Amino acid sequence: MEGSHDVGIEEAVAAPGARMTVARHPPPAEEHESKRDVAAHQTERGMVGSMQELRIQTVTKNKEFDERVRALQVRLGAVETARESEREQRDLQLEAVRAGIAEELGRVDEALSLAIGSTHDTLAAEGVAPINADADRLAALEQRVYGEEVPSREEALSGPLVRRMLAERQGFEIDRTKVRAREARIVGRFESWDSETRLRHSEEAQDRFLQFSRLAEAMAEALAGEARSEEELQVWLATVLGELDGQLEGVRDARVAGDEGSLDRMASSMETVQRSVLENFGAEESDEDEPEDDGREEAAREPSA
Repeated sequence: MEGSHDVGIEEAVAAPGARMTVARHPPPAEEHESKRDVAAHQTERGMVGSMQELRIQTVTKNKEFDERVRALQVRLGAVETARESEREQRDLQLEAVRAGIAEELGRVDEALSLAIGSTHDTLAAEGVAPINADADRLAALEQRVYGEEVPSREEALSGPLVRRMLAERQGFEIDRTKVRAREARIVGRFESWDSETRLRHSEEAQDRFLQFSRLAEAMAEALAGEARSEEELQVWLATVLGELDGQLEGVRDARVAGDEGSLDRMASSMETVQRSVLENFGAEESDEDEPEDDGREEAAREPSA
């Protein structure tokens, strides 16, 4: 079976104007895996591995980004908690100051009420004139207490605390403004990075899809072109071999006829040459003797000269 497969297919063909000859076609091509197919399979496996590695890297980067976002959220939550705690402490301190001021005002009112009551009783007992004098004195005292002492004591009690609270509030407002600006910058960078990452991932996915499509088209065209080339080569070889056989046969016949004519012409030419040599041999000898005599005469004349 192997010998018959190696011999191939025999077919009688004839070129125009030539006799029939037997042409041998090469055996049909066996389907086997070429080096190009192996390289293509290896490239495809490498690309699949690269895609898997890229997916793993993408998942890892997404996890790292999620962890960073969660850490940032935890930090923001801690800042918000600290801010709420400071606000509660400030409110408690303010309530304590207000309670102290109200208590002090209550004691002053109580003292004034007692003084006014005792004075009223005394005036009622002594008469109207002392009452008017005491009323003027009480008015002056009230004016002095409510106009000078109470504000001074309120300032002495609550002034430093209020000023400190105002300063702390201003510092807190400044810190809150800075935190909000920093949060806005962080959110802006995150949104910009997220949009750029999504756009880059989309472009990379589109590029990979186009590359895969082009590679698949190139592989399909290469395989189809290789199959067509092998088939066309076999047909062309069969045609050329048939034409060459016919041309060789015609050349062989022409050369045989030409060789026979050349041999006949050569034999005729040899006979003609031989006859010419025999006919002219005597005349050539006489011609050769005459120059020798002339030479001797010239040699004899030279000494006399």
